[in-house]
Amino acid sequence: MNAENEIELRLMAEDRFAELNDGFTDELPEGMLALVQELRAHQIELEMQNVELRKVESELTASRDRYSNLYNFSPTGYVTLSNKLIVEEANLTFASMLDTDMRHLLSVPFSKFISKEDQDNFYLHHRKVFSSGLKQTVALRLKRESGIEFWVKMETSPDKSDDASGKLLLSILDITEQASLEQQLRQAQKWKLSAH
Repeated sequence: MNAENEIELRLMAEDRFAELNDGFTDELPEGMLALVQELRAHQIELEMQNVELRKVESELTASRDRYSNLYNFSPTGYVTLSNKLIVEEANLTFASMLDTDMRHLLSVPFSKFISKEDQDNFYLHHRKVFSSGLKQTVALRLKRESGIEFWVKMETSPDKSDDASGKLLLSILDITEQASLEQQLRQAQKWKLSAH
C-alpha cells in the first residue's frame, strides 16, 4: 500500500471513529484518551484493510477460475514437461485426447504416450527446442489409453519463466482428420499417375 492510500485510509478510519464515538471516552484522562483514539483508529484501519483484502481475494479467485476454465476447456491440449520430459501439468483437453483420466498423466514420462514409430522424432524435436531455445513444431502420433494411435501437431517452447530450469511447454492439436485427408490425396495422385 502506498503512502497516499495509507493517509486516505487513516482519514477514513478517523472519520469512522468519530461516528462510532459513544461518549465513553469523554471521562478518560487526556493521555489515555489519545491512546484509546489511536487504538480505535488502528482497529478501524485493520477492519477496512480486511474488507479490501477480501475483495481482492474474491477478484483473484474469479480470475483464477476464468483462467482454469480457459486452460482446461481450450480445444488445444496443453502440457508442461519437466527437464526430464516428465508430465508436470496437463489440461483436461489433453487427457480427453488420450481418453484417460488426469491422474494417469501426471508424473509420467511423456514418451509413454508417443507411438513407438515416432519416439525418435520426438527426441530429435526435443533436442531442436533445447539447442535453439525457440519454439519448434512437429507432427507425430500419440497413443490413446486403448492403444489407438492418432496424429497431432505439437508446438513446443522452452519455458522462459525464472524457475523453469529446462521445462517445456507443449500445445497439441489433433490433426488426425487432416492427416487422413492428405494420405487419401496422395493415394489418389499415385493411382492417377499409375493409371496413365
